[in-house]
Amino acid sequence: VGKEITAEKLRVLKWQKVSVITDAIATDPENASKVTAMTSGISNPPTMYLRGLLLMIGNKPSEALSSFDLIKTEDIPPEFLYPPYRLQRNLKPAERNKYLPPLRKAVDSGKVAPLIRSRVQAQEGQLVAALSSYLKTDPAQWVRYDVECIGLLANHTGLQPEVRRMIGGALKSGRIKEDIAKELRTVALSQRGQYNAAEMKRRLKQELSQKGKLKDTITSSITGLLENRKLFVNKKYDSLLKKYEVTQPMSMTTETALLLFLSAVQLENKIETYRWVRRSKGGPLTEKQ
Repeated sequence: VGKEITAEKLRVLKWQKVSVITDAIATDPENASKVTAMTSGISNPPTMYLRGLLLMIGNKPSEALSSFDLIKTEDIPPEFLYPPYRLQRNLKPAERNKYLPPLRKAVDSGKVAPLIRSRVQAQEGQLVAALSSYLKTDPAQWVRYDVECIGLLANHTGLQPEVRRMIGGALKSGRIKEDIAKELRTVALSQRGQYNAAEMKRRLKQELSQKGKLKDTITSSITGLLENRKLFVNKKYDSLLKKYEVTQPMSMTTETALLLFLSAVQLENKIETYRWVRRSKGGPLTEKQ
């Protein structure tokens, strides 16, 4: 396709051909570079948009956004608004995103694909709507960015049960790529039994204010639990494992052992995985060799 493209054809390029050309030359850097050069100076909106896409693929995000910004938003069809919207959101998060109003209108009127609708709603705080939209998507199409968006939904206390069910159903379907499945399991686990740390501390102070040494013991135990959860949620798996590398497994609570087991799995550490797997299920375990 790239060899058939000429400057003359680019001057009259139609929107429906943009994706065709992009898909055909995206994996051919030399060809993509030639086409990008040919688009320079052409004021045809589809061609300017194609230039932006090719610059994105060529890892030149700032130049890509500059190319997109030269196009009037009313000249961009609804299904093409998402890439420049997301690019500006990443590069200039503090600035007004000129692509958001028309994109939001397209989302509300159902003129974009369910996956795009889900992402926009999640990033713009429409969490209930985003969850409903994600339920209509194909999990096989989910990427790491969708894990981030689903994580935003999972942070909403009222949505956590439904989000966990959605993740569970997606995992059982077997349609998710393994690396994405691993990250989704982490999201689901981090939200299980989510707690309000400030409220927990307040109640501890109130209930144990007169308990002396018992107060210190329980407070220390709870503090350790909170720290472990924080390390796991922040993906500091190595730090969590090092914290207990000389600790007898049987002295750990089942929850702590489970966090250690899952941390070892994330790091693909077979020795630590074996060390903690049986203890995480409540059974005995020998020390690591």
